[in-house]
Amino acid sequence: MKKFTLLFFLLLGVVAFSQELVVQGKVYNPSPQINDGVIEVNATGGTPPYLYKWSNQSTALSSTRASGLVEGVPYKVVVTDAAGASVTKEFEVETNAIAEVFNGTMTPAVSALGSVLFWDPFAAIGIYDPVVYADVKLVGTPGWTNNIQNKFILKKWLKAEGAKVKKGEAIALVSSDDEQDVTVTATAAGELKYLVEEGKVIYNSENAKHVIEQGAHYLAEIKYDEPFAMVHPNGDPISNPIPFIVIWLVLGATFFTIRMGFINIRGFKHSIDLAKGKYDDPDAPGQVTHFQALATAVSGTVGLGNIAGVAVAVSLGGAGATFWMIVCGLLGMSSKFVECTLGVKYRDILPDGRVFGGPMNYLRYGLEKRNMKGFGKILAGFFAVLAIGASFGGGNMFQANQSFEQLAGQFPALVGHGFWFGVVTAILVGVVIIGGINSIAQVTGRVVPIMASIYIVAALAVIIMNIQNIGPAFSAIFDGAFSPSALK
Repeated sequence: MKKFTLLFFLLLGVVAFSQELVVQGKVYNPSPQINDGVIEVNATGGTPPYLYKWSNQSTALSSTRASGLVEGVPYKVVVTDAAGASVTKEFEVETNAIAEVFNGTMTPAVSALGSVLFWDPFAAIGIYDPVVYADVKLVGTPGWTNNIQNKFILKKWLKAEGAKVKKGEAIALVSSDDEQDVTVTATAAGELKYLVEEGKVIYNSENAKHVIEQGAHYLAEIKYDEPFAMVHPNGDPISNPIPFIVIWLVLGATFFTIRMGFINIRGFKHSIDLAKGKYDDPDAPGQVTHFQALATAVSGTVGLGNIAGVAVAVSLGGAGATFWMIVCGLLGMSSKFVECTLGVKYRDILPDGRVFGGPMNYLRYGLEKRNMKGFGKILAGFFAVLAIGASFGGGNMFQANQSFEQLAGQFPALVGHGFWFGVVTAILVGVVIIGGINSIAQVTGRVVPIMASIYIVAALAVIIMNIQNIGPAFSAIFDGAFSPSALK
């Protein structure tokens, strides 16, 4: 009897052990390119099916494979079975190239800094919930695309407005110029609301307002019974915070604008005269002219901010974001005036005529006059460190990468030779900056006018080619200026 009892408990232990949830993983680094790491996991035991909660937000809960990962950065996955048992594993894709090592080192540092700069104080104290909730589901026109040349008409509604509909239920008939009638089905369950009247045009590619306006192709919306939080593929809630850095910059710019008596408006003509050389004095201290100083500043702004930044803002916030960029730009002129004034006031001029200045100087010596010498030194050093990081990120890596991507798209022979492109770019830049501010100013003084001219001519060409859309564009900007997405 004892033998049978012992055997029974032994078998029970084996069964229990065989049902234990076990997770194993494999890590791949397919190339020396950055951000292409892969992790694959395999779960056994427990009670299928399994959920895979990755720390990488772009990986779905059902996916056993995470790709596009940063090499040298640890990633976690929590595997949970149907019975609620879970196992947590951490993996890291090894780095094989210098670029991967640098990228893997900088990514956590940038993330840590971002968690501070993009912290939302309003959400932290409970003024509002930053999580994005969906309360309606929009119903689009079947067959519509951004570049389609067609006209769609809502021929007939099959469900009454306000009716409760089920997902997949037929709600309308739509006709177009080149196709037969198409049945539109509900994209979710809820209460139906018309956005287009029966017999009216939904979208016409020849209508400029329809082409510009976001969401012009939607014909109905379905209101959910209860709003639900939108989530990333990995299950994390999607949030749309108001970053601390944005609040700080806007409030500071507003304060300077009022404190300086709207210098951004009063001093505009004077700034033009300065750039034109009206007040140039050959005997004045300094290494560059007013125009060269302007050209040097513009050379580091146009492109990264004025082109790429605007495109990103409009894509995220819609046309209405343009209005707020203009407002912030006008207010920011006052901030720039204060920065430049402090830079000149606290600059150091060496006996040989060389000039040293900037935030490092006025933070240190300006606060010293306010009996905050130690605090000023800390801020000055902190700014210097951040400036170095910004020069690597936005100043070097981003612009070098974007220029290579553009050229590689036009000249396929360059594909795979990004390293050598970077070397050549570094040499050309080094030739310019090794001579100091005089060399930089001389180059930018010649290059920036050409760059600005191309920029203006190209912008005017786009406007002229789309002259019929100017009115609808302004309408879309002002209509969307106060939408939540534009404000954020």
